[in-house]
Amino acid sequence: MNAPLSDHSGGALHDDQPSPDALPRLLTIEQLADHLGSTPRHVRRLVAERRVPYLKVGRFVRFDPVEIATWLDDQRRGHRRVG
Repeated sequence: MNAPLSDHSGGALHDDQPSPDALPRLLTIEQLADHLGSTPRHVRRLVAERRVPYLKVGRFVRFDPVEIATWLDDQRRGHRRVG
């Protein structure tokens, strides 16, 4: 039987919920621009045009590295290797 674990806010954490350590480290606009070899301005334009997956955390725009990797793979042109 899974007993809830206590967190520091008085709530309960369950075994099936990800721990805070397991959450992805989100990227900023500047970090994504650096990763893409682009400029922050270009990344902001991709966001404005909804051409890149992003998250809004309050007023901040952030990017999940796993979603970005999938998005980059989907952007490939030409022949894909199958198998």
